Amino acid sequence: MLPAEALLATIEVKSTLTRAEIDKAVRGVASVRDLRPWDASWDIGERGKDSPLPRSLATVFAYSTDLVPGTWPETELQRIRDSCEEHGLPTQYLDRVVVLNRGVVLPAPGQVAQPSDEKGVLGLWFFHLVNFLSREVNRRNRFPWERYHLDSRYSWTKVAPPLKDAGPASRATSMDRLKARKKRNEAAISKKEA
Repeated sequence: MLPAEALLATIEVKSTLTRAEIDKAVRGVASVRDLRPWDASWDIGERGKDSPLPRSLATVFAYSTDLVPGTWPETELQRIRDSCEEHGLPTQYLDRVVVLNRGVVLPAPGQVAQPSDEKGVLGLWFFHLVNFLSREVNRRNRFPWERYHLDSRYSWTKVAPPLKDAGPASRATSMDRLKARKKRNEAAISKKEA
């Protein structure tokens, strides 16, 4: 459970992106767009657009796709747009579709980035996410705690004495770090030899 005013981004994870999985994800994005933070609708996340309305970044993240590599960008983009149209979701509401072994699709602008490896795909998407979050947090209105105030009838009752059984926290010394590094290196060497 999360109040709509606290929502900044959604990420729906799929093992393999198929048309059926895209349809499920599009319906999920539509249900989030039905929420009314501050009794208002969500805005789209266009860069440079000045609006008092909140934005939420919607991502579908898949590890692979059922499409062949050669025509993947065009075919993936088209089936995403077709699904949005069939389910009545403006394409601009689905911000990113990430296929880890292929690339990142921006459905509304019609753009696809295809970094050379999975690290590049993940890094590109993560940079977009962090960039969006840092901008959105700074422009959001104050969270309306008063709307979610619980009835004072729900108060805490002590049923046992406090139990403080965790030891004190401590920082690792340089000797501790050296021992840990040595242990990791020995494990890595053993693994290579095996």
